[in-house]
Amino acid sequence: MPVSCKRIFYSDMDPGFSLSTPMPGLKCVVVIPAFAEESLIPTLRFLEASCAFVQHAEVIIVINQGEDVSKHNQVVNDRCFREICAAQFEGLPIHVLFVEKIPVKIAGVGLARKIGMDEAAKRLASAGSESNGIIINLDADCTVSKNYLNAIVDGFASIPEAELLNIHFEHYLDQTRSVAEREAIIQYELHLRYFIEMQRWLDLPYACHTVGSAFAVLASSYRKIGGMNKRKAGEDFYFIHKFTKKGTARDLNQCIVYPSGRTSFRVPFGTGKAVENLIKDDLVFKTYNPKSFVDLKELVQRIDYLYSNSYSSLKPKLSKPVNAYLVSQTFDTVIEKIKSNCTSLISFRKAFFQWFDAFRLMKCLHFIQDHYYPNVPVHEALESVGGIVGIEYSDKPEKLLLSLRAKHKLSKWTPRK
Repeated sequence: MPVSCKRIFYSDMDPGFSLSTPMPGLKCVVVIPAFAEESLIPTLRFLEASCAFVQHAEVIIVINQGEDVSKHNQVVNDRCFREICAAQFEGLPIHVLFVEKIPVKIAGVGLARKIGMDEAAKRLASAGSESNGIIINLDADCTVSKNYLNAIVDGFASIPEAELLNIHFEHYLDQTRSVAEREAIIQYELHLRYFIEMQRWLDLPYACHTVGSAFAVLASSYRKIGGMNKRKAGEDFYFIHKFTKKGTARDLNQCIVYPSGRTSFRVPFGTGKAVENLIKDDLVFKTYNPKSFVDLKELVQRIDYLYSNSYSSLKPKLSKPVNAYLVSQTFDTVIEKIKSNCTSLISFRKAFFQWFDAFRLMKCLHFIQDHYYPNVPVHEALESVGGIVGIEYSDKPEKLLLSLRAKHKLSKWTPRK
């Protein structure tokens, strides 16, 4: 099956822009943003194999190129585009959209995802699948398990309350280019899983991963939520947490995405940047101090108390770091305003976590880190909390990571009410 290829200047993409007519019965579209990628063929071959287990799927690749692109990256983009266009894939329609001369202010992964996801939503609507069509996000450096597409389709069918699925991921350690890179990605993934473990220990309603290469969303929900944002980094965090606020994000552990653990210059933060910094800074990754979560537990456990009592009466029961952060946020005024707009304890809990959301949690942790509890090496953090989150500590980082992966793959996390 030949690949559909199109090059276009960003200025020529009017609101009515669309690729070719979708095939009848289209049910799911995989969107892959790409920039300065040597090759996407390995990723596409894995998708081709996965396609054997599900019909009516296709792929949209968005190669995005800003106005300030270097000559080297321009050559890489051109070569990647030509390679894909010359390839053949069995049973999997692939569309490559090369968007050029994007204004520097907006060029980046967020815009690339948005272009691809917006087009996917249009195509699913045109095919009559807007109500049950699925938009899947993957990255150019990923491979996937053979049941990938089938498990995603089955996941939405078996979890009717889900509008977004976070797919289990495991960085592909055997693809790392050096021992240093391997050790770096192990530490970084340990940090990601530690952070989720602690959020679940706190019983927060948004305790799920936000990995841009490992989520899928219903097309109808994508439209209702306002689509993807154009952030140059962190676009996945803000998008996914729109669904955690609604209580409609769930985990999907029946298939696996294998992201690369490579270094990257593409975004100012995230996996690739973290790996690069770790290699440069002697491979010691520092994460949030466990004391921060222990202190926050005292607040989260007393949310119901706040519904009937003032913040001033709760203050003596909270730690100095937590109180200092809350005071900085004029919490006494905030909590009274929340209570004035709630008619039940259930609505109060929901409103509280609309305020103390995932973004505010991170702001709180950074505040405590800056003023009270410095970050600690990730292996020290996990040694400290192993008992309370139910994992057996090992001084071998890779063994510890495998244990955490196994635990997360077996978890049946659902957000608190």
